[in-house]
Amino acid sequence: MQRRVSFLLVFVICLLVARTLWTNQIVRGDDSDFHGARLANYYLALKQGQLLPAWAPNLNYGFGYPMFLFSYQTLYLLGSFFFALGFSIELSVNLVLILAIFLAGSGMYWFGMLETKRSWLAAIAAGAYVTAPYFLLDLFVRIAAAEVVFLGLLPWMFVAIKLRQQTTQPWLWLMSWLMMSAWLLSHPMLVMLAIPLLICLLWQDGFFTELKLRVTQTWVKYFLLLVSISAGSTFFFWLPLIFEKKFTVLSMNILVREYYLRFPQVTQLFWSGWGYNGLENNGATNIFPIMIGPVFWLVCFVALLLIIRQKKHNSIPQALYIWSSVFVGSVFLLTPYSKVLWDVSRVLPLLMFPWRLLWVPVVAGVMLFLTMGKYRLLPKRLEFSLAILIGVVSLYQAVFFAKPASYINKPEIEWFEYPMTATTWDELLTKEWDAHKNLRLSNKVILKPANEQLFDENNQIVNQIGTIEERFWNGSQMTYTVTVDQPATIVQRTMYFPGWQAWVDGKITPITNTDTEFPGRLEIPVSAGKHAIVVRFTQHTWPKKLGQYTTILSITAGSLVLTRLALLTLQRTPSQRKHKRHR
Repeated sequence: MQRRVSFLLVFVICLLVARTLWTNQIVRGDDSDFHGARLANYYLALKQGQLLPAWAPNLNYGFGYPMFLFSYQTLYLLGSFFFALGFSIELSVNLVLILAIFLAGSGMYWFGMLETKRSWLAAIAAGAYVTAPYFLLDLFVRIAAAEVVFLGLLPWMFVAIKLRQQTTQPWLWLMSWLMMSAWLLSHPMLVMLAIPLLICLLWQDGFFTELKLRVTQTWVKYFLLLVSISAGSTFFFWLPLIFEKKFTVLSMNILVREYYLRFPQVTQLFWSGWGYNGLENNGATNIFPIMIGPVFWLVCFVALLLIIRQKKHNSIPQALYIWSSVFVGSVFLLTPYSKVLWDVSRVLPLLMFPWRLLWVPVVAGVMLFLTMGKYRLLPKRLEFSLAILIGVVSLYQAVFFAKPASYINKPEIEWFEYPMTATTWDELLTKEWDAHKNLRLSNKVILKPANEQLFDENNQIVNQIGTIEERFWNGSQMTYTVTVDQPATIVQRTMYFPGWQAWVDGKITPITNTDTEFPGRLEIPVSAGKHAIVVRFTQHTWPKKLGQYTTILSITAGSLVLTRLALLTLQRTPSQRKHKRHR
């Protein structure tokens, strides 16, 4: 009964946080337009035959954009599923956010139960997590939907670690496989930064000791298989991201180079107040709420007091040291004093905004609270008072912080024909691309004499030749016929990125993208005569191919492992299965 009531409390908190998202409008915020346009393009890419979407066909003024090679597969795959069911673009985005909220709450509750065996403490921890100021900032101010999905799935990684000795159960193996794969595809930058936290939890939970002592145990093999297969299942995304990023201007982005200008003030980390950075219609406040949250500071303070007071008695659990260190270390990384570490890491500056690490002390704070509850380190009355305080603050934040300043919505066609790149600083454009020169020419296809200019000095077309017959055209594949009486260059309205291929009369023909008149644009040389042209975005680069093959092999291996586990389960007698569950 107590478990049901405590879980109901978590459900109510999640419902309060999500209450304003059941609408055909997107919360107005920093990235509102981006997610609607990206979802429309992801769905369009699927319809155009991109089984593993990489290319956003309509972004960048119809020239296309390698959006999905580098960002957020889980968010837009789930959104496309909801959109295919008939929901609007806006509601599809919101439904993914709602799902992430409930995943965050239920996942943290389950982890708390596994960690402490105390349902009320687990419920308080889950409530604190889903109402943390940074979680609500992502939802209602920044509209950082992919970060919300990442944070929603993160507790399930903790659950998978806690249940690692039960991964021989088919249902748990399948659930963990799906959750791990979805998490690895949720937000690449934050996933990389979260790996050390998962290692901390494995260390705290004794996994590395188990690995040394019980390497022959069946569950160890299946858990390592689970991690390997989950990672391999996502290689179709990770290999191109790592090895094809060099073709973009991402590393030259001014936000990456000048990240140090956006460190929060130390006082803001303690308390910034709540606001929408000027998004309210009434203009009441211009606060940008980049604070860790008072309850997490309080929990860390209590943990540090415990360490100081009981260190002499050697009675402090290792977990308290680990998560106190994580909390203090992550707070230090949020301050300007850590700039040297940011520069040395080379990875952290890619966050562009240092306060995007705020989720780390939140996670550490939740872990500290659960650790104190697990080992009963506080007197009952003090523990009860702390839990009540955290619960009241969580409820307050769910009611008064978890709501938008306003909403936006657009006709569906505007999402699909969104003209810009749907990124803050166009950071995924290719290094060769020159928007000023390319936007002069909006024709889908035009022909010019080989090695000659199409425009004159007054930006007038003076050198157009030949005829073009369009047969099929979408943002992922084009088929047309050209007729010219001299060697010519086909100038197509497509930004070139590795993976584009062209066939002239059935033969693969090299593509050029270094024309000084149209830098970065896809061009195809042809000889005099009539030619059938096919242009298609493919997976034919070594990172895409290797990633795709690895994904196929991993999914095949995962299916075989799952089948074996199911067969082994069926072969056990009912008494053996019961013993296995309760062991």
